[in-house]
Amino acid sequence: FYFSILLYLCFMYFNFHKHKSKAPFSPQTLYNHRLGIEDSSQAKDYPLFSAGIHPWDLNSINISKTLEELKMQLQQPNCIALGECGLDKSIATDLEDQKEIFRKQLALAKKSGIRVLIIHCIKAYGEIIKEKDRCKENFYWVLHGYNGSKALTQELVKKGFYFSLGHLLLNPKSKITTSLAYIPLKRLFFETDEYRVEIESIYKKAGEFLSLDLLVLKKQVKENWFLLQIE
Repeated sequence: FYFSILLYLCFMYFNFHKHKSKAPFSPQTLYNHRLGIEDSSQAKDYPLFSAGIHPWDLNSINISKTLEELKMQLQQPNCIALGECGLDKSIATDLEDQKEIFRKQLALAKKSGIRVLIIHCIKAYGEIIKEKDRCKENFYWVLHGYNGSKALTQELVKKGFYFSLGHLLLNPKSKITTSLAYIPLKRLFFETDEYRVEIESIYKKAGEFLSLDLLVLKKQVKENWFLLQIE
């Protein structure tokens, strides 16, 4: 039964992370709900969605109110991941304040039984690694929109991170076009994020870099997602 489901799903492209969407919604897409910024009423219409407090928004939202909203959203049956959330050294918001809110979100995810984390990380990989080491919960940490070097990728792989790759795969000058080869296939996802690109084009480009049949790649990504939900 399990493999018959995979055989059916392998013909479809799973989109791990997508922003600002309008109906009709795809059951093969994990939609992002940006708490404190987007209308909370829309999330209920997504077949699957993630919810989180983005570090960019910490200075423009009511934190306590938004944490309460997060608690509510994480309890929805179609909310299956926390995020995006994380750390960003490129913004003015104090990094310690970012860490505090990040940890509070992880605590809410733990209470809700959510295990998948969609991590936003800009120039803060050392800190994110420390946060993962510090956290004793059995979360799956997925770095979305990843574009790190070979050395960084190898370090993150050793630390147990998963990776979601997007539009930068289409840019031949991006670091990810080289470091993709060092990501285990069992730790790999693909996304369109907020960009106007087709998820198919990202899969196809990844398949070219990896010299991998597209059907095999789609099947692997679906299996990765399936296992994250049942393990």
